[in-house]
Parts: sequence; C-alpha cells; structure tokens
Amino acid sequence: HQRRFDDAVSLIDANVELDLAIALLDSVLVDFPDLLAARHARGTAYARKWLNTVPLQLLKVRPSLPTYSAHFSPGIRGAPGDTVLLNRALADYARVLSQEELPLTLSSAAVLDAYIGNAARAERMARRAVELLPQSTAVLNNLGVVLFLAGRYTDARTSFERAVAEAQPPDPAYVFNLGRTLRELRDPGTTPMLR
Repeated sequence: HQRRFDDAVSLIDANVELDLAIALLDSVLVDFPDLLAARHARGTAYARKWLNTVPLQLLKVRPSLPTYSAHFSPGIRGAPGDTVLLNRALADYARVLSQEELPLTLSSAAVLDAYIGNAARAERMARRAVELLPQSTAVLNNLGVVLFLAGRYTDARTSFERAVAEAQPPDPAYVFNLGRTLRELRDPGTTPMLR
C-alpha cells in the first residue's frame, strides 16, 4: 500500500500517467477508505486531468495542486471483517452522539474508528469518554485499545494498568490486553501476565 500510494503521488506531482495514479489510489482506498491523503491525491489527479484539457489562454494563471504524504504504520487499519455491519454500528453510534454525548457510545465508537485507521479521532473520543465516566473500567480499557492500535504501547499500558487495578472482580480481558502490551514493550513481566 505504501509503495502504491507513493508511486501515485509521484505520478501526480509529475503530471504524468494520471490514469495509472488513479488506479493505484483506488487500490489503496479499497483497504483504507478513510485515508484522507489518498482521497485528496485522487481528487488532485482528477483536477490535473481536467487542467490538462483547458487551454492555457483560458486558464490565464496556473494553480498549484499539492498532495499530502501518508506514512502507513501498524496503527493504520483497513476495515476488517464485514464492513456493512461495521458501517451500521458506526451509523447507530453517530446517531446517538448527534443527540447526546454519551460516554459508553463515545468509547465504543472510538474502538471502531481505531480499527479502521481513524487514530486521531478515535483517541479524542476515547479520552472524552474517560473524562465523562472516569470510574468505568470498560472505558479505560477501550482507551488502552485505541492507543494500542495506534502503536502507542507505553500510553496503552498506563490505561490497561488502571483498568486492571480498578476492575472488581478482575476482568481477564483487561489482564490479557495488559499482557499483550507488555509483550510489545518487551517487558519481562509479559509471560506471567499472559499466563
């Protein structure tokens, strides 16, 4: 995906083989439909194609059509599983949140956003959920999930540790999440925690 995106941007910036650039971006957008840099780049390719059809005399001046760079990382996710179900869940959560800012809804929507690659938005929603309902271990756990999926393991560890410490009775899912995070951090406590 990184190679296709970078090749497409290079073609667009050089104003050559724009149809190929669009095809490359389409293949990226299949797995990353919310990657704004790719959508912007595809729009720019179409804009350049249009500009190429307009006589210079009519343009009078030439616009700049820059593109954004995008660095793919383990924190970026495509939409796994059945995207119809995912989109229905997101639509229902969005409808709830349009009426009232409910912390459990924010927290659940944040997790789905994190899985499809909306890391910044997911973190904002997860942190807001914690602000609204700080005593909820489920909300703390979901903040950890969002941070983990973004590759921010040290921050995820803090959230998971709080969830594990505050859950009564202890929740095995929180302990597992903490163990997975310790493994990413190469912490010696990983094996006992996962056991």
